[in-house]
Amino acid sequence: MSYELKIIGRSKKGFTMVELIVGIALFSLLFGMGAVVLGNFTTVQSLRIGGERLVQSLREAHTNSVAQRQDSAWGVYFDTISEPDRYIVFKGNHYASRDTSFDQVNQFQKNIDIHMLNIGGGNEVVFAKRSGLTNNSGSIRLSAGEEYYDVSVNGMGMVDFTY
Repeated sequence: MSYELKIIGRSKKGFTMVELIVGIALFSLLFGMGAVVLGNFTTVQSLRIGGERLVQSLREAHTNSVAQRQDSAWGVYFDTISEPDRYIVFKGNHYASRDTSFDQVNQFQKNIDIHMLNIGGGNEVVFAKRSGLTNNSGSIRLSAGEEYYDVSVNGMGMVDFTY
């Protein structure tokens, strides 16, 4: 005599509780990994865009000086005291004696910092009228988390970058 246990009312269709938990755990793991990758991607992109805008502003100040726009020298001042960090393209031989009506204020995103400022001992790069030469050559390093974007200005006024 054999006995069979019949479960009444139970269908063999559907998922068991264990299968549901495993499925939810895998979905959560994949979603979490995707969020980390996307977060890192957006950080790198915002740093790259911020660095490219800085390079563009330095080159604009250099071009304005060489072209003798408004019959003046032009420069870029780095404000590391404000939050977030910012830089200002200005008209004049020094930031302190500039013509404020020509200021172009540019703010970095909150996650970008001026990590290192090594430009001739000050916070400004000034390009000489007509020649475009500068006594404020050096480098600027921007950072966002573990990522860096380096900008350099040489004595001839040429601006270069690496990231």
